[in-house]
This record gives sequence, structure tokens and C-alpha cells, in this order.
Amino acid sequence: MLKYSLKYSLAEAAQLFKSDNEIIKKWCYHFSEYLSKGANPAKGTPREFNLEDIRVFGYIVQYWDDGPDFENIQYGLNSNSHHDDFLIDEFLLLNTPFIIDLPEDIDESWRHGVLFVGISEFGDTFLLAKSYKLAGDRLIETSLENDESRELYAPAIFNYRHAVELYIKAIIGKHKQTHNLLTLLEKLKTY
Repeated sequence: MLKYSLKYSLAEAAQLFKSDNEIIKKWCYHFSEYLSKGANPAKGTPREFNLEDIRVFGYIVQYWDDGPDFENIQYGLNSNSHHDDFLIDEFLLLNTPFIIDLPEDIDESWRHGVLFVGISEFGDTFLLAKSYKLAGDRLIETSLENDESRELYAPAIFNYRHAVELYIKAIIGKHKQTHNLLTLLEKLKTY
């Protein structure tokens, strides 16, 4: 159940954790200080959970049983253990879309991903080429530091190849859409 709005209703949160509404309500009651205002709204307003609430629930569910240890769960939440948990990160990754709409409450402090606006027109092809070159460089640096050259060789080469394509396109200007480097090289020679 991918949620493109990244807002979950009570029933959707219960479905996500293979639980029922009453359990989610208990979590909201006992751990309200770790949740958004939408998790415990005024009477008559439906509950609405954001991605951080789902992260908190992901931590709670790991320690919830017939006789949950509330102190232990609170200790973990206070120490931000839910932000350093591989299982929760994987759970969120599998249940959130790769591309989402622009959040309404975005400001300069937003650090939750990469923001692409007008993805079809990057504007400065030269800067984009430079970014692919830098990505290739960083992959090579990382592969050497971590002895992962076999694993990162192909992605690094792809970035360098794409950087070359974009550098040529930045130089020759308008061109017929092609990714063939030989075709682009001939156009560059003509240019």
C-alpha cells in the first residue's frame, strides 16, 4: 500500500502494521509525546499520521506484546533509536513511493530527500554533466576506501559515460534526442 500523500488514516496505519484500530489508538494514547498533532486530534477530527508517526509505530511494534514494557519503549524513543533502526528504515522504504508530490510545509530546513522541480528541463546541461562526473568520482573514492571496486565499477563508469554525453550536448547545443556517443561525437566534430 504505497501512499503518495504520505498521510495515513487510522485504518491505513492499522493495515500497514497488520494490527487493528484499537491497538493504534493505544499507541497514540501512550506515546502521544512522540507523535504529530494529527495522531491525537480534537474530538470529531479523524486521526492522520505522517511518516514520522509511522516511524515511531515501527519502533513500538517491535516491543509491543501482551504486557508491553512502556518504560523500555519510551527509553528507546527518547534515545531516538527509531531513527537508527535498519528494519524501520527498510519498512519505510518499502512502503513509500520513490517520487512524491511536493510537501505543503516545505521550507529551507527540509532535508528528507532530493527535490526535483521541473525534472524534464534541467536548464544547465553543463552543470548536470558536472554532477554525473562528480558522482562517478565519489563512487570510485568510496570503492577504494571500502574495497568495493568490483561492486561499484559499473555504476561509476555509467556516471562517467553519461557525463561525457551531457558535456557534448552542452557544447553542441540543440540536437536530436540521442544517447549514442558516436553520433554525438560526429556532431561535435562538425560543430
